[in-house]
Amino acid sequence: MNENSFTKTNITSAALLFCAVQLSPSYAADCSDYPQQPGMDYESVEGYEMPKIIATERAIPFSEDLSDIDDAMDEAEIGAKARIMQFRAEFISETTEREKLTTKLTQQNNNNVQKSKETVETIRKFMSQSTSGFQRGVVPLGDCYTPGKEVRVSVGIKPETLLAAEALDSAVEASLDGSGAAGGSSLGSSEDNLNRAEGHSNSDRLEDF
Repeated sequence: MNENSFTKTNITSAALLFCAVQLSPSYAADCSDYPQQPGMDYESVEGYEMPKIIATERAIPFSEDLSDIDDAMDEAEIGAKARIMQFRAEFISETTEREKLTTKLTQQNNNNVQKSKETVETIRKFMSQSTSGFQRGVVPLGDCYTPGKEVRVSVGIKPETLLAAEALDSAVEASLDGSGAAGGSSLGSSEDNLNRAEGHSNSDRLEDF
């Protein structure tokens, strides 16, 4: 092999490798690289008594059609929000949930058990007094989709989002005497001519939350 042939071979190999690297993310984008598993996690927030809470739920689409994927996303988001609401209810009424959080916060507070217990008690009182604001303080954080397998959706709440929700509630109450609205959506799917979607993993907001 002469020098020119060797150079051409190297250039060709490098080009193929570059193309493979550029294309690989599109194949890897699914729930396999999503940072959250179904369940809940909480973490103390410096300067606040209330912790940051992240909940994730999964759902299985009926088919690979976009409408069914959207339905599964809605189902998973509702399930993730329900996890937080259930945690709130159980946390207020059940000693077990408060003990779990005390244990986790103790580890994050350099084993300061007394401080963690006082924090958890403050959180309990705060949650019991902030029903509507707590529900509205839950925000979407991320989602992923593995074609033919599952979707996952993560939602979260932290002091900043809760305070923003309560401020909005106060502003609405101050400007309106009262109003209500109702709405709904119809769900449907078709096995014919599926409008398929590629897998994805959206977790940027999770990293910044």
